[in-house]
Amino acid sequence: MNTFIRLYSLHITDKCNLHCKYCYVKKRDRTMAWQIAMKAIDFAFSSENVKIGAIGIFGGESLMEWRLVERIVVYAEKKYKVNKFDIATNGLLLTKKRLEYFVRHNISPSISIDGIREAQDANRVTSNGKGSFDKLRGKLALLATYRKLLRKIEIIISISPETVKYLSESINYLVAQGFYGKNVRFNLRPAISTENNWNSEATLEFEKQLFLVGDIFIRNYKKKRYLNISPHEDQPADYYLLKAAKLKDTLSCKAGEELLGVGIDGKIYPCYAFASCNEGGKEAFCMGNVNVETIQRLLERADFFKKQNNKCLSCHFWNWSKGGSFNEPLEVYHEFYKAWIKVSKYVIKKIKC
Repeated sequence: MNTFIRLYSLHITDKCNLHCKYCYVKKRDRTMAWQIAMKAIDFAFSSENVKIGAIGIFGGESLMEWRLVERIVVYAEKKYKVNKFDIATNGLLLTKKRLEYFVRHNISPSISIDGIREAQDANRVTSNGKGSFDKLRGKLALLATYRKLLRKIEIIISISPETVKYLSESINYLVAQGFYGKNVRFNLRPAISTENNWNSEATLEFEKQLFLVGDIFIRNYKKKRYLNISPHEDQPADYYLLKAAKLKDTLSCKAGEELLGVGIDGKIYPCYAFASCNEGGKEAFCMGNVNVETIQRLLERADFFKKQNNKCLSCHFWNWSKGGSFNEPLEVYHEFYKAWIKVSKYVIKKIKC
């Protein structure tokens, strides 16, 4: 029986040119060796019964290791005919030349931007604590010019209790910059870290803002301008605000089943977040190593992950990282989930009208 891995990710570096306050990756001068990168790709294609949807490249800041990115892409294309790649970036190192490379090699950028200046500069800062909005603004304009040429663009908005009040304004800003259409997806990801305090006031503001985002969706939908708004980049559904209320039993990201992540050292984890983090205790979730396994044998032993049903739009990684269970959603995720369902029903009703 064939197994489909939707996204097989390589965490290639801990280096980053930003020091975001909510980031779970400790900034270190560590990069994946080319020999491990090759073995990781070979591992992905070590069984004819396992199909890979796309190869993901993550960091740190992936574009700080541009030569390694090129080598990974060329190796996977030539040896295994890979034709889909995803790459995570904060956008600061985007250039016209690199975007043209993305187009030629079918690489989809996932760009992290929290929105307007107040939102971006609150958490996404440089090593000296300065905001990054001004540095990114020109890169966004450049990326928008390539919108119709790229397979897809993921815009990841990390929302903290301090910045949630800017959410709807940020969506409006990004749409005005040219980010809309069927190949653009907004991922509204609440930041869950030790410093973030999602109290009742903050979660109520999240719901309020999400209703405002719903109104933005409706206005654009009626103009035939499509906005794809999702609670997480690992959810495959399009136009999520239209479907969330109907997909209550299919909200698991399927970490360890349809997602796999390879760390810098070649160890394999259920997703890129586990592969990227530097927290103690994550070894309990290590599934194997590209040096000694075949992907078929690894997946045959992965029954634990197949039994998980991660409801409430929660993240396995953050459930565990915050001291809970891998598959038991944190309480705050229940509040986020209820807001998404409410807004989904609201949008569906309004559009039918």
